[in-house]
This record gives sequence, structure tokens and C-alpha cells, in this order.
Amino acid sequence: MWAPSHTGISVNEKVDMPANEAITPTSSTTITTLPYQDVKRCINIHTTNMWRTSWDEIPITNNLKSIKKKITKWYTQPNASRRSEIINTRTKVGHTNLIHIHIIRHEE
Repeated sequence: MWAPSHTGISVNEKVDMPANEAITPTSSTTITTLPYQDVKRCINIHTTNMWRTSWDEIPITNNLKSIKKKITKWYTQPNASRRSEIINTRTKVGHTNLIHIHIIRHEE
């Protein structure tokens, strides 16, 4: 921001010059507007790639990875309720109350 009191003071004018250049439109970079769909697609691709990299580092001994080796859409039954999907998935992965009770009680 330029202040009139800086006029005639060489040190202040040296500081004002780069500040003034920073706010002038000719030195600014023009950002073009991108369509929302393009931005969303790029973000989705980048996020999926990061997720895939992270998923690939998980050992195959992981219960979920043993039934779902790659990141793909999780297909569900068309008329299934959310509750039945949870039960099916937990059973496949081994996350059931019986397993947790067994661990808590330290039983074999």
C-alpha cells in the first residue's frame, strides 16, 4: 500500500516499488476458470491413486484385504438393507461380537 508520506524518502521509495509491482495487474498471474467437472475428476483421480498406493502397502494377511484385493466398487445386493450388508461384511472380515468376546476373555 502506498502512503503519501513516503514521497522523497529514498529508503521508503525502494520498499514501496516492489510492493506496488506486486499489486499491479500486469505483474499478476491470470488464473483461468476451470469447469467444476474437470476439477472434481482430477481430485477424484488423485485421491484414488493415493488410496490405491496406501492399500497396496497393507499386507495380504489383513482380513479385509483377503476378501477385497483391489480397490473397486463394493457391490451390494440390490434390495439389501444397510444392516444386512454390515452383517455380511463383518462376517466375511471376521469382525463379529463372538470374536471380540473371545479376545476379551482370553479364551482359546
